[in-house]
Amino acid sequence: MTGTPYRDLASVMAAAAHAVEAGDWQTSEPLLRRILDANPGLAEAWHMLAVVAIHSGRGKEAIELAKQALQFDRRNHAYLNTLGIAYGEAGQLEQAVRYLKRALGERPDYADGHYNLGKAHWKLGNAAEAERCYVRARRLDPGNGAVANNLAMLYS
Repeated sequence: MTGTPYRDLASVMAAAAHAVEAGDWQTSEPLLRRILDANPGLAEAWHMLAVVAIHSGRGKEAIELAKQALQFDRRNHAYLNTLGIAYGEAGQLEQAVRYLKRALGERPDYADGHYNLGKAHWKLGNAAEAERCYVRARRLDPGNGAVANNLAMLYS
């Protein structure tokens, strides 16, 4: 990683994570690709790159990136959740439900997983399952405005 202002891979990873958290996809993506060029075995870098692809409207690419992360940690609830979201963004809703359920199997108290599963069920036209998922997410994370908003839309 010659020519970068970063002293080591850990500092590049920290900068990439900060950019992802800030929603700065243009900064994070090249950093993550640099990291993976140097060390393709970093599951979290694959995962963050999948998140970037989702937020950049590249659902099919995100599927492949999330699968890379899962190769290193098949039971990671966050990686499974991201793969489920990627499938949902790519319009493959049955696969989305499958992976979101797996994420919740690994961590049943994962509010974001319940929320995302609710969104997938809603897109599939299953309002009763969507409601169940949203209510569970609301109980686990009562301050989440997106959950409250989706529940309100479902009830209206």
